[in-house]
Amino acid sequence: MINELNFFKDIDPNNHLITLIKRGQFVFYTSVLEKLIYFFVFVFLARKFSVAEYGSIISVFVFANIIVTLFELGFGNYFQRKTASDDSNLSEEVNSVLTFRFVSYLVILTSAFLYFPKDLINPVLVAIIITALFIFSTNWILIKIFYGLDQYRSVFYWFLISRVVLILGVVVSISLNVSLMIIMTSFLISAMLEFGLLFFQMLRIKLIEFRINFRLEILKRILIYSVPMGLSVFFVIIYDRIDVLLIQKIVSTEAVSYYAVAYSLYKIPSIFTPIVLTPLFSDLSSEFEISGSIYLSKIKNLSLLLLAFAVFSIIIIYFLADVIIRITYGENYLTSSNLLIMLVLALPFLFLNNLTGTTLNSIKKERFVFYSTIIGAIINILLNIILLNSVGLKGAVLTTIVSELLVFLIQFNYLMKLRKQIFK
Repeated sequence: MINELNFFKDIDPNNHLITLIKRGQFVFYTSVLEKLIYFFVFVFLARKFSVAEYGSIISVFVFANIIVTLFELGFGNYFQRKTASDDSNLSEEVNSVLTFRFVSYLVILTSAFLYFPKDLINPVLVAIIITALFIFSTNWILIKIFYGLDQYRSVFYWFLISRVVLILGVVVSISLNVSLMIIMTSFLISAMLEFGLLFFQMLRIKLIEFRINFRLEILKRILIYSVPMGLSVFFVIIYDRIDVLLIQKIVSTEAVSYYAVAYSLYKIPSIFTPIVLTPLFSDLSSEFEISGSIYLSKIKNLSLLLLAFAVFSIIIIYFLADVIIRITYGENYLTSSNLLIMLVLALPFLFLNNLTGTTLNSIKKERFVFYSTIIGAIINILLNIILLNSVGLKGAVLTTIVSELLVFLIQFNYLMKLRKQIFK
């Protein structure tokens, strides 16, 4: 594999953006479809259920995302970087990680039951949501292995098959006007199908030989490299999602709904960033492994592209926020339009810290990403507690903007300190 990857060090950095877009097109398709599917499913839930009920559903999903991400521990990024720069067999490492993952599921499920009392939401529904998101998170680890092998097209097809099942399940649920439990079961079936497709493909191409095998020494070796990346993602999720849980506790469950609507629309432009950032991570990891440095011009070109797209998104949202919310979520959520207009001001900082974080992870400086995200998470929690009590939902919006800016500035500062060592 190393010989094949020598290709990357000969790429003209001026044409690198075009190369990334071509190679990342299936990542883009996956990202777009994933976010659109989730978006329309949640639009349906918002229209079908009351504002308070929708707020409760969002709270469970947010809690599930946070705790599932905590136990991902950076395994996905570790395997993508390893497969992009090393052709050694993955069997023992993957077996140890998957065994650990399924043991951790019991801890995750127990935590969810403790957080959500029975009188707040049906524990069976909580279990279905937690299990579905846990399996999707495990799938992401396997997907990153294939991304490291540049198998973006294959991953997209497996993703498409599983999401068709999800769409069919939701459509049938809408047609028959069935319960929320059945709708969430569609998520679980989709997750299980995707896992099966990914896992059996790994067995078919003899990428691994699976058996239940937990070797602590192997897991320790992986965790030394993966945990900083995993905790970085976890703290991103914290400062990205914790505001929902704080709004529920400090303001109200109904307020969660209004904020979630604005936030879901604010996140839509980020659908487009993986088209360049996912293959960029593989490229920079390989390039750094081979030569010990990376092209600065690649980073500069991408930053300009991301900034231009962020500004374009801000302009569109500013003029069309009311129209977009009315068409999607309906009149009941027009209160969210002002929140949305404010939130999109964070887009330039969100895009840029995604780029700086990807760059630092690819050159094995994941600890700096970890430092920046933990600082961002702490500041986010503190500001949310202060501002939610004083100015309400606008406080959560201001906190998001400050957090994204702070994380970018910290990561950018680290890159500037390292520029003489890593850039060419």
